[in-house]
Amino acid sequence: MLILLVEDDNDLRPEIAQYLERRGHVVIACGSLAEARTSLSRMMRAEPPEAVICDVNLPDGDGVDFCCEASPLVPDARWLLMSGGHEPEEQAERLALISGPQRWLMVDKPISMRQLNAALTP
Repeated sequence: MLILLVEDDNDLRPEIAQYLERRGHVVIACGSLAEARTSLSRMMRAEPPEAVICDVNLPDGDGVDFCCEASPLVPDARWLLMSGGHEPEEQAERLALISGPQRWLMVDKPISMRQLNAALTP
C-alpha cells in the first residue's frame, strides 16, 4: 500500500514509517502540511496514495482541514487521523461534511504501531 504520512514529531514520524515499511508498505513521510501538500501533488502525477495517515494538530495547520481539502483529490484513499483527543466530536462533525462514503477514521494518540497498521484496512 502506498501511504502518505504526515506527522510533525521528528521521533515518531520515522518510527511509524519504518514500522509500516517493514510490513510491505511504501511510505512518503512529511513533517508538515506544506510538505504534505507538495508530496500529494507529486504523487497525484504518478500514483495516488492508497492511505493517508495524518496528525490532527500540526504547527502549520489542522489535519482535519487537510483531510476535508485533499480527500476529494484521492477519493479512494483511506484516511487515518491521529488526535490527542482534542475535541473529537467537533472534528468528527467537520469530517462528516465530506461528501461520498466515509473513508476516514479518527484514532486516539498514543496508538500502538500494530493498531495503526490494522486501522489501514476498512
